[in-house]
Amino acid sequence: MSLSDFAVKKAKPKDKGYKLFDGEGLYLWVTPAGGKHWRLKYRIKGKESLFSIGSYPDDTLAQARVKKAEAKKLIKQGIHPLDDKKKQELRDIAQDDNRFILVAGRWFISKLSKWKEHHAEDIWFSLENHIFPYIENTPITALDEPLEILEILKKPEELGSYELSKKLHQRLSAIFAFAVLEGRIKHNPVVDLKGLLKTHKKENYAHIKEVDELPRLISDIRNYSGSPITRIAMELSFYWFLRPGTIRMLEWKFIDEERNILNLPPEVMKMNQPLIVPIAKQAINLIKELHQLNGHSNYMFCQSHDPKKYMSENTVNQALKRMGYKGKQTAHGFRHIASTHLNEMGYRFDLIEKQMAHGEKDEVRAAYNKAEWIPERTEMMQTWANYIDSLADDQNNVVTGKFKTTKARA
Repeated sequence: MSLSDFAVKKAKPKDKGYKLFDGEGLYLWVTPAGGKHWRLKYRIKGKESLFSIGSYPDDTLAQARVKKAEAKKLIKQGIHPLDDKKKQELRDIAQDDNRFILVAGRWFISKLSKWKEHHAEDIWFSLENHIFPYIENTPITALDEPLEILEILKKPEELGSYELSKKLHQRLSAIFAFAVLEGRIKHNPVVDLKGLLKTHKKENYAHIKEVDELPRLISDIRNYSGSPITRIAMELSFYWFLRPGTIRMLEWKFIDEERNILNLPPEVMKMNQPLIVPIAKQAINLIKELHQLNGHSNYMFCQSHDPKKYMSENTVNQALKRMGYKGKQTAHGFRHIASTHLNEMGYRFDLIEKQMAHGEKDEVRAAYNKAEWIPERTEMMQTWANYIDSLADDQNNVVTGKFKTTKARA
């Protein structure tokens, strides 16, 4: 049955978020905080997706239905509404203007068809967060001093994010090269900066190496006084040991509640391969807590000031540094901890590598090794979560290698 204006207006918040369906995939998501957001569920090539139409009362029921109809036209053509919306927003500002943001917008549009959605979002978010605040409205013709640009690129370095500085350098170089092709400038000033940025340091993946130091780390994370969303990101990073970029891009639709698994699509994975992540009991509780905080967003770890965007690249690392772990523990370091200890626990190499989502270097082996080992990995992930809890619960009685076995597990 379709919704009425009265039903939308009178919808009250409950302990958990809930949906009010209007039909043809359109529904109103009511959050525990009282927010009311229009969502459209749809499929393209059999793959389910979610499009955020707007929020009530800014968008009335009638307006939401009009936007749904417009989105359906794109969906019939195999076009994701979100992709079209991004292109249109950028076309609106991409006029004959030399401002840096507009040149960057035209470059972005020219590349959009070649990128996966999450990769495109990551690129644009990085520019919004780390480049536009400094040179957004500066004419690109005035950005001819390499050292001024170098100052901007070095800001992430000061926070220890060397990889981010490298990525920003590559993206700026591509934008300036695009401006050269447009005939707006004659020289790419970013090219001159090659070699002036610090190279990647091993400490960027720093991690606690001694088992007797892990209880303190776990305790500090669980008692983190900052954002609870950041705390949960750290806790789930410990339980799941996914790559930090994947953690940040997690969406609620990836969760299969019936099977207690995460279904991760190729576009959020570094090796471009899907991954199933069994969810331990401890992680289920954290997911429920997280949903109370930001179930209104498509992203599990959205930005507090903009729920349409996922968590910033530096958030977890900055939290760890504030907790006193600078040079000792990083977001990526949770993967090293898990890999080391699961090997010591006697789990099979294949199981660990599968869960770590490492690409198979041997092409012949990769072609034949299609096993998912879900029961075995489910047991492994639950044991790992129990092990983490045992360290937190009994900090004074940690024995190195207490789970190590002499016989490899299944």
